Amino acid sequence: MLKVSVIIPVFNVASYLKNCLDSCLASTLQEVEFICINDGSTDNSLQILQEYAKKDKRFIVLSQENSGQGITRNRALQVAQGEFVAFVDPDDFISPDLLKSAYDYAQLHRADVVQFNYIEYRESQKKYKKIDLCKKFKKEYNYNLKTRKKYDKTVISEGLFYNLYNQVWNRIYRRDFILKNDIHFATTRNGEDHLFTIGVLIHADEIYYLADYLYTYRVRMGSMCHSWTDVDMDYTFENISQLSKYLQAHNLYDKYSSQLSEYRVRALFWTRSKLRPEVVEKYEAKVKKILTQDEFNSYTKLVSPQRSFFRSLLGLKGN
Repeated sequence: MLKVSVIIPVFNVASYLKNCLDSCLASTLQEVEFICINDGSTDNSLQILQEYAKKDKRFIVLSQENSGQGITRNRALQVAQGEFVAFVDPDDFISPDLLKSAYDYAQLHRADVVQFNYIEYRESQKKYKKIDLCKKFKKEYNYNLKTRKKYDKTVISEGLFYNLYNQVWNRIYRRDFILKNDIHFATTRNGEDHLFTIGVLIHADEIYYLADYLYTYRVRMGSMCHSWTDVDMDYTFENISQLSKYLQAHNLYDKYSSQLSEYRVRALFWTRSKLRPEVVEKYEAKVKKILTQDEFNSYTKLVSPQRSFFRSLLGLKGN
């Protein structure tokens, strides 16, 4: 029986890909499959994937026209056969013990989800930084995640949609749980993981924390999450729309309306912080149309320091 399906979306990362795939090959858990989907790469990423598939039959290589990580991961979820699924970005790398440690921990606690610590590798500085989730929980909720080992939803309900890290690669997920609750990625090209993570958080009762540092996230210039353009602002509006529709479809809209409201404000603020000054006015006109007056007031409080900065860059005066 396959214990874990590892999903790796691949787009033009030839210079990093072997490092990622070698780290997967070094896994101490053997009953795994690596589902690698080439998302329309124009470099030699596909050839590298095919080389690894020839060496190890556990590598499954699929190819498609470029569609973005959300659609790519959704496709992989449909073909995955493992008891659990894990996500690895192709420019990152994993500890040899990640899959075995997380899987064994999930079995021990009968967990739907196991979350673990990770390391940031800042490529330009060649520096590593440990990210301890326990510290974040202690700061945000005065909750000792390390000793309690399990999420308490009564404690983390405030900020549930935006305060618990929306990346998907520092957890493993029971596949039946994902399919049962129709948890999937948004079909956009930025922030597509928010819908998936929020779906996990609202449905899972058994989320356990493993204090080990098992994943290394590479921070590099030019990666998708660090190269926003003005077209990206529309993805945030679409992400909000798809999240709203998901809550409605699962009869959860009323229950989580306040959390959705907070998410709208913070997601729109986060997007604004990445836009070039000359497109901000156009963006904020759209923002005002979808927010209530109270939400827009909260948004304005968050962006006031940014607004002053952007106006100074444009040589403007006033508020």
